[in-house]
Amino acid sequence: MDIASVSALRADLWQRGWRPLAVVNHDAPGQSPGKRPIGKDWRGAALADPPWAACHPAVAHALNTGILCDGLRVIDLDIEDRGIVDRLVMLAETVLGLAPMRYRANSPRSLLVYRATDGAPEKESIASDAGKVEVLGAGQQFVAFGVHHSGAALEWTKPLDEITITDVPAVTRDQVRDFLTAAARIIGAAPPREPTPPRSGDSSAPDFLSIARAISAIPNGPAMDSWEAWNRVGMALWAATEGSEAGRTLWHEWSKQHPTYDEANTDARWDAITSSPPASIGAGTLFWLARQTTSPPPPDDQAYDDAPEAETPSPRPAGLPLGRAFDAARLAGLEPYEWLYGRFLCAGYMSLLGAPSGVGKTAYLVHAAVSLALGRDILGEVVGPRVRVWLINGEDDTDHLDKLVWACCLFHQIDPAELEGWLWLTGAEDEHILVATQIEGRLIRTPVYERVRDFVSANEIKVLSVDPFVDTHGLEENNNEQMNHAARVWYDLAREFRMGVFVAHHFRKGGASGDQDAFRGAAALIGKSRIARTLGVMSADDASKLGVLEDERRYFLRLDNAKSNLSAPASSAHWLRLESVDLPNGDNIQALKRWEPPGVMDGLTWSQIAAILTAIESGIGDGEYYTLARSGASATRWAGLAFAGIVDRTPGQIVGILATWEKSGLLQTGQYHSPGQRKPRTCVRVDKGKFSEMRREFERAARDDF
Repeated sequence: MDIASVSALRADLWQRGWRPLAVVNHDAPGQSPGKRPIGKDWRGAALADPPWAACHPAVAHALNTGILCDGLRVIDLDIEDRGIVDRLVMLAETVLGLAPMRYRANSPRSLLVYRATDGAPEKESIASDAGKVEVLGAGQQFVAFGVHHSGAALEWTKPLDEITITDVPAVTRDQVRDFLTAAARIIGAAPPREPTPPRSGDSSAPDFLSIARAISAIPNGPAMDSWEAWNRVGMALWAATEGSEAGRTLWHEWSKQHPTYDEANTDARWDAITSSPPASIGAGTLFWLARQTTSPPPPDDQAYDDAPEAETPSPRPAGLPLGRAFDAARLAGLEPYEWLYGRFLCAGYMSLLGAPSGVGKTAYLVHAAVSLALGRDILGEVVGPRVRVWLINGEDDTDHLDKLVWACCLFHQIDPAELEGWLWLTGAEDEHILVATQIEGRLIRTPVYERVRDFVSANEIKVLSVDPFVDTHGLEENNNEQMNHAARVWYDLAREFRMGVFVAHHFRKGGASGDQDAFRGAAALIGKSRIARTLGVMSADDASKLGVLEDERRYFLRLDNAKSNLSAPASSAHWLRLESVDLPNGDNIQALKRWEPPGVMDGLTWSQIAAILTAIESGIGDGEYYTLARSGASATRWAGLAFAGIVDRTPGQIVGILATWEKSGLLQTGQYHSPGQRKPRTCVRVDKGKFSEMRREFERAARDDF
């Protein structure tokens, strides 16, 4: 691969949740050619958001690409006996699940990628004369793309640049321990040692607010005239905030106090520190410098002269009672909830939509806005009378938003003129809708908030869409108090004007659809939301169950209720499909439509069903019968094997069909005496009465159709 393609690969890997890093070529001089990451602090560079390798061009001497193992559980089979490797791969897939596997043509050595259910566990391993089995973890990396030092290309059963990190199975510490214990018996190794307890972090580590107070207390005057003094503060701040974007903001705010401040130079210095992170300086330096002065410099708050002295939590009048006695007579007069968009958006409340980057979140919000502005269902949601909608987007300009609206209208045969007077758009090039921030530790609502209120009132806005939430505040995402303040702004707006507010938020890296813990940052945002939904790409497991090809599942999106403890089965979930629309101006833009999964029996004829059931009833030969179990020792007797040569269905679809037949009583679980095992074994047989009933139903349906 050339420099451009490697650079693009690493950027794409980051978008999919992986943390790439640059690794020297297979023919590089020195130690570990083809395996050695470049840079002294390569782990720190990979832990940055985004990782250094994902946002800097590749270099000619390091075109191999590694993946950081923090948060992963990577099974590395360092064994040359192909028979043993095959047994270990089968063991891993049985105990841990099917996973992407890396291999090369000139060796049986293989590597399987899983992710940890929580935390960043450290490495575990077992070894014997046959070789070793390692479970890579925190602080390690593996080479995912490029050339092995032997000259063989690295290959994958399922390349990581075609899947997201959430597509690989998540495994617990106990599962890994079970795998290693069984693997030790296969290779003749001692059982695994007890793992090192997971790192819980340094409880004395300073929080972001402490760091912010410290940097604000450091004067940026004559003592900082030298480049070395200024750079020292930058390195300490970078290390204390782990190179975060919030840290970059503090760096700019502090640097602005000096008369020689230059925005571009300040940004470039932060990037330079990111490329070569400090190892012996951090928050302690900031606290020491802060203690050398008695008073912090005054903040530059001229932009907020009209801001309140302290947060006004909500527009509630004074004198409200502290509580009310329950009055049964009030029940008859209670009004029902005013649902605006399905059971997702309700007047007077804030609803939250979470999604990974690049899934189609903005397209979904645009389609919802069009649907509400027309009072017309286009995505399978119940919609009331048309309402005025304001769509705020801090990431895309209004040209792109207009194109998304245009594509939606073309695909769903809507005259765009119908939206005039009902839909308002604010793009990234318009005024920044920053409604909440802090000054000198005080949480405030900015003057922009009052202008938002005036706009809502003047235009009679009933639904407001905010995308993304992070663009509307200048606060720390991981601080519950600050996130409660930022979310309260939109919540209070919804209550004051009895309107519905959509708030879109990004997932944390590795977040899974349907999980409220997938939302990035503090939990206060979830708490302020009436309803929280997630939007995610169809998983490999769902694709198998629904008969969707692997290379097409990225076009299918699943909506889930993130506040529900149970996700709907794949067959009954709310599904959307991305469709490509050619605009008259030559652009190609995505639109969305509702997608209904096919039923498990769709397309099956009676002759096919009868052939499958006859094969199941006949058994596999030699007096052995099928079973519904498809793992372990029963895998070779799985009833799904009877479908082969009769119908073309994925394993997931076959599982669904067998489950349907079992639930109806058509398939019955029992026992038989195995001639080969010389003992009773579980089997599945066909109920002849149910078989006859099914045949009669098909015959009646055929007569009715005729």
